[in-house]
Amino acid sequence: MLKKIVLSTLVTVSTIATAQISLDLNLTINDQGMQHNVPGSITIDEEVIVPVEFNGVNGLVVGLRTQKNNDNIAIDAQFFQKVENDELAAVTEVFHVETTFNEAASITVSNPEDDSSSLVLTITPTQLEE
Repeated sequence: MLKKIVLSTLVTVSTIATAQISLDLNLTINDQGMQHNVPGSITIDEEVIVPVEFNGVNGLVVGLRTQKNNDNIAIDAQFFQKVENDELAAVTEVFHVETTFNEAASITVSNPEDDSSSLVLTITPTQLEE
């Protein structure tokens, strides 16, 4: 009897799955008049913070978390720098944006002391798998 209750509970818990949201990403790096675009895509579980690294961009990690709110997708993003022993140091506070599927949302990070450099992260939710 106890085994049946445990198995029933496990089956119930396993069916309560979160959605997976696919995101198209584009990181634009502006540095003293030069511009470099780094595209990417990722599928992440809703409500889970996922570290994202971009090819060719050393030391930068973006923590992303998504949540579906009716027809909108809420996205939290925070920028980190890799330091010694691959530990992460927060460079920004958490940014919060909302958008709909196939509509881009952008986050811009710039150095207040140097207005000639910035990072622009463009995030486009493209698919929901429940």
